[in-house]
Amino acid sequence: MNSQNSCTIHPKRRSGGRLRGVLVALSVGCLVTLPCRARAEPPSTSEEFHPSAELDLAALSRAVRDHSPALQQDHLAVDLSQSDARQSRLIDNPVLDAAVGTIPLGTANPSDLPNPLQNIPNYGVGLSIHPDLARRGARIERASHLVEAADAQRRASVRAQALSLLRSLGDLAIASLRQSADVRLVTQSRSALALARDRVRTGFGPPLDADRAEIELLRLEQQVAADQGDILAAQAMCGQFVGSRCATFPDEAEARRFLARWFSRAESMPPRIETRPDLLALTALQAAACAEERQAYSQRIPDPTIRVGYLYDRFVASGNQQHSMSVSLSTPLALIDHGQSGIQAAQSRARRFAEQKRLTIRSSEVRIDSLKRALMTQRQRLGTLQEQVLPRGQAILRDVRRAFEARAVPLTDLNQAQRALDELLLQEATTLGDLFRLSVDLVQEGVSDE
Repeated sequence: MNSQNSCTIHPKRRSGGRLRGVLVALSVGCLVTLPCRARAEPPSTSEEFHPSAELDLAALSRAVRDHSPALQQDHLAVDLSQSDARQSRLIDNPVLDAAVGTIPLGTANPSDLPNPLQNIPNYGVGLSIHPDLARRGARIERASHLVEAADAQRRASVRAQALSLLRSLGDLAIASLRQSADVRLVTQSRSALALARDRVRTGFGPPLDADRAEIELLRLEQQVAADQGDILAAQAMCGQFVGSRCATFPDEAEARRFLARWFSRAESMPPRIETRPDLLALTALQAAACAEERQAYSQRIPDPTIRVGYLYDRFVASGNQQHSMSVSLSTPLALIDHGQSGIQAAQSRARRFAEQKRLTIRSSEVRIDSLKRALMTQRQRLGTLQEQVLPRGQAILRDVRRAFEARAVPLTDLNQAQRALDELLLQEATTLGDLFRLSVDLVQEGVSDE
């Protein structure tokens, strides 16, 4: 790419073993009460950020714009570039000079001058102006493009922070779904434990069945505690971006709507790569480099300095005036340095920015195509899981539980069916998380509803 073309732009969670008595009681009590206590005693704050399915990227950008510490440097860069732009429109200050002349170093002329130092023959004052006409226009244009670049870079940083906030909300939604599923399994496990203990009391079941039911309940309550830890971690990450406490989703349905909306956004929105702020910043930087090139070319045009002066001469000789004016013009000669190094440097920067933009667009186009195919595959997998596999697993668990209640199957069959459903629910949450991350990656590459 030549300079002319580049400047045309103006865990594994399983446990087993035999535990009884105090161990089970203490473990169950701790694991149940800890998550509840964390939920009941949140940090006190006057404001709270509430996740919802209605949030889009523009709303997330507004949420982080004034609260993320990482953005303050970008706000400062915009302010500094605007100051430089205002400075570029100013012309150089005029230069005032004053002079005294013909100070005698030897015998005064006339020799009878009473005090030569107090009776200096002439005085002068002058005003010099450097209009800088040749480079001023290009300098102003360059500064203006640098303001555009700084603003675009700031918006790119805001967008990156908004996407990070979006990812933390996705983690929060996935953890909430996992916890809801595990809480339901805990309820079912408590019912199975009550039945197992009733069998032991009536003599229709061995004590080992009650032990196994207690262990299964403990395992599920451990999962609930782990889910709560993931929720708190996602809330903490969210709070870093919004500058306040981040609430949880009001219910499981809202969390699912949040995820589903981003799936549909990523699938339905057309790519608009060229409108990404980071690419707009590269465009502005390229234009600034082109203006810098024109500014360097203008160095070949002489930029004169004009001086207007006044002279008072005490001694008037023949043809001389006591009061006189002077006008002078001085100009540099671009014989050695005529901006050649500045021209080459500006051309190199313009080519680099143009090439960086081209490669970024090409890379995003390839990645968008790959992400869309992966999204379609995960969509199909999720559909099969939700429409066929999960309903079948839930039906099997219901059938086995009824058989267990009728004393037709042992407790091990119920535990096995419950664990199988647990694995399916975990698989669903994992697939939802994969889908969400693919959707956010698509938005990051240029598929957006901004």
